[in-house]
Amino acid sequence: MTSAELRTILQIIGISGLEFADLIEVNPRTVRRWLSEQAPPAFAQEKAQAYLDTFIDRQREIIDALDSQAESLGEPQAVTLYRYRSEESARRAGIDMPYSIHCALIGFVYASLIAEGYEVEVDYYAEDIAQ
Repeated sequence: MTSAELRTILQIIGISGLEFADLIEVNPRTVRRWLSEQAPPAFAQEKAQAYLDTFIDRQREIIDALDSQAESLGEPQAVTLYRYRSEESARRAGIDMPYSIHCALIGFVYASLIAEGYEVEVDYYAEDIAQ
């Protein structure tokens, strides 16, 4: 994996170099070096790839569930995606991914559904609206 590939993966999944450094417990300066000049070591490549794979798997799960629903109930008039309002609300809900990845995933699914011709809206989870 090249520096450019690592940068691209982090951008796709919506995390900064600083967040990646925190997630894999390395010095942020080390990640900055990997992003600009030095290819990341194998362990960092594996972690980045694992985050990307999880991101893609979640995206597929959402799209597949929608496709299954469309097959049994017909095409929906509109699709609503729900997101957390803040990192704190996501943490309280116990999401199993960093908040920034959750936000990027919602954006990626939103764009994918729009590209497929769905009418899509994004709203906050009801618990977030009440606060």
